[in-house]
Amino acid sequence: MLKRLTPVTSPVTLERAKNHLRVEIAEDDDLISGYLLAATAFAEAHVALIFTPADFELTFDGWSECLDIHPAPVTGISRISYLGAAGGWADMEDNSYWFCGKRWGARIGFYAAESLPVLASRPGTVRVYFSAGYDDGLDLPPPPQAAQAILMMVGHLYANRETVVVGSGINVNQVPLATMTLLDQIRIYR
Repeated sequence: MLKRLTPVTSPVTLERAKNHLRVEIAEDDDLISGYLLAATAFAEAHVALIFTPADFELTFDGWSECLDIHPAPVTGISRISYLGAAGGWADMEDNSYWFCGKRWGARIGFYAAESLPVLASRPGTVRVYFSAGYDDGLDLPPPPQAAQAILMMVGHLYANRETVVVGSGINVNQVPLATMTLLDQIRIYR
């Protein structure tokens, strides 16, 4: 199970979103900020990528030869904790595992897999704490499709504030080559 430990942030600033929407008033700032976060969370979930730095906890039901870590890009492992057979949580030594991070995923392996600690016999006994997300400071900027798709979703949410359209003779059409097409270009399929 994946648990996000830090709040969602958007790679798109409020100022950029307001320019995109052609909004000059400050009264809608909270509304637009909420749309930015919702659009970012949707886009991140759809593509299995994190657009700004964030911390996560990923829970496994036991050891395996390698642990696949997602969402991407994984930028570092903080610690690996396990629930031992005696019932207490402990952390793995940093030198007992290796980490291979890539833009599209990461993997953790263990140097002495045959001598891993015995775990409690219940689910959720291994927890990996890690950082993920694109970061301009690490020379790892988010794909440009991400920001554009987020802006398009914010524009849609701002213009259509309800879940239904009421009226006679209303035609609703999806714009070709729009949000989902942009996101599908960067989506990681697992």
